[in-house]
Amino acid sequence: MPHCLFLSSIPSLPLSTPSNLHGQRLLRAGDEASADTLRKNAKEEEGHVAAGIKWFGFLKDARHLEGSPESVFHAYVKDRHKGVILPPFNDEARRRAGMRDEWYLPLVTPKKEGGREVACEEMKQTT
Repeated sequence: MPHCLFLSSIPSLPLSTPSNLHGQRLLRAGDEASADTLRKNAKEEEGHVAAGIKWFGFLKDARHLEGSPESVFHAYVKDRHKGVILPPFNDEARRRAGMRDEWYLPLVTPKKEGGREVACEEMKQTT
């Protein structure tokens, strides 16, 4: 994997816990201003992810990298990301931004249940 794809051109994996969940907690605590800020930030993040998806595809093609954009993204993340990737994800917001499940679910760190790994789809259903 060439190092010419800069991390800033990679669609990051924010859009994690649905912002409405955190927003509801803030509203229950009486913090409407923070809940409003969170909603605005979440909407901006959708645009950032959409732009990242678009630019990643452009750079992948411009550099003649083989494979689907998703598979190139997976290789890039596996090579450079040393942490874990765990749900919950804001799947709805990711889809609105053009980030299909195929972009990130295969990268989820499997959790252990009774010594066996749970598939990404099962993890997604439990969140």
